[in-house]
Amino acid sequence: MAAIKNLGLSVLEEIFHNGPGFRKELWGRCDVIDWPGFKRVMSMLHAQGMVEFIDGEQQKLIDLTEEGHELMQSLAQ
Repeated sequence: MAAIKNLGLSVLEEIFHNGPGFRKELWGRCDVIDWPGFKRVMSMLHAQGMVEFIDGEQQKLIDLTEEGHELMQSLAQ
């Protein structure tokens, strides 16, 4: 479980530093996890309220929620 949380932090850091993205794009930017694992981590982060899915024309953009942004700011200090 700790490994999943560490991977979740890696994904949150990626979004925090490089901005939102679509699932496949974010997965490509986070080269520390395989695709099935990435989907599990994204589901966990969404359930915890750390990321939100914003409807796009064909895909959903993934971005930090206010809570996720605050968490990353506190960790960056």
